[in-house]
Amino acid sequence: MDANEPLDLIFIGDSLIEYFDWAARLPFHRVANLGVSGETVSWLLERIPRVTGAHVRADVVFIQSGINDVSMDETSIAGPYRAVVDALRAAYPDARVVVTSLLPTLLPWLKPEVIDLLNSRLRAMASETGQPVDFLDVHREFMAHGNLADLLMPDGIHVSEHGYEVWAEMVEQYLNTSL
Repeated sequence: MDANEPLDLIFIGDSLIEYFDWAARLPFHRVANLGVSGETVSWLLERIPRVTGAHVRADVVFIQSGINDVSMDETSIAGPYRAVVDALRAAYPDARVVVTSLLPTLLPWLKPEVIDLLNSRLRAMASETGQPVDFLDVHREFMAHGNLADLLMPDGIHVSEHGYEVWAEMVEQYLNTSL
């Protein structure tokens, strides 16, 4: 991939992807925002064939999924998540697949340790694939910020404008340094 050429970027996952204008933030690249509000990892897996059929080319695929599962007390996401990654790797063998960490929340019933554990599993899964799969730890960056209320909407789960700014800067840094 040539840093001077526009890339085909796919952002796929739940509302945390859907609710941000990735194309406006990354105007040099060709961006497909394929976020679907309310989507779980299993639902994402089910729609991968439609996605790869409609978007036949990708240089980088960013995945953000799992928070809807976790907020419904479903923590068995590692298997379906791996299947999503494997399906994307098969469809886009020359692309980089980027697993984005689950973000922290301010939901009172969702223990931070659960998200930490799942992020550890996602990081391990990304490193075990033997393929060009990367892990973008937005969770760590949000936690380092010190004020989650500044990065999240009042609902405690969706990302604020400032939170998207932090996340988008990480994506830009990844694109500028990792490809």
